[in-house]
Amino acid sequence: MGEEKDLKLETRSVKGYWDIQYRWRFNTAYLARYAQGLKDKKILGTRCPKCQRVFVPPTYICGRCLVEIKDWVELKGEAELIAYTVAYSAITGEELKEPNIIGMIKFEGADSWSLAQIKEIKPEEVRIGIKLKPVWKEERKGQLGDIKYFVPV
Repeated sequence: MGEEKDLKLETRSVKGYWDIQYRWRFNTAYLARYAQGLKDKKILGTRCPKCQRVFVPPTYICGRCLVEIKDWVELKGEAELIAYTVAYSAITGEELKEPNIIGMIKFEGADSWSLAQIKEIKPEEVRIGIKLKPVWKEERKGQLGDIKYFVPV
């Protein structure tokens, strides 16, 4: 006890490939409408006509029902923190000047989760379930970056 072990795990790999064929389509019109809402400080989502689940960011096919979604809804900007992580160093290994808190959030009225940066709170004060609100850029351009980050309500 008290002695650190130098554990070196070998990374294993197997040569070969998977021949998986699929079609994937990205509907840019939905993302454009979502981004335009951000310009107007609005959180927009889509609602499945069958199961009534609400997706933010919006999607045009319900993953559960496999039906097309055409109904748009506006949500309150408040969200609940579902999960989070705190980074004290950059991906390059250098220490950050201040910890970076990234969370999975669920907007009030939505059934899906989104990634968000959380600020104006100390890492030791962050708790699952806290309510958050967006901090908007002064000049918004209809881009995903129009929300700078989220802060506790």
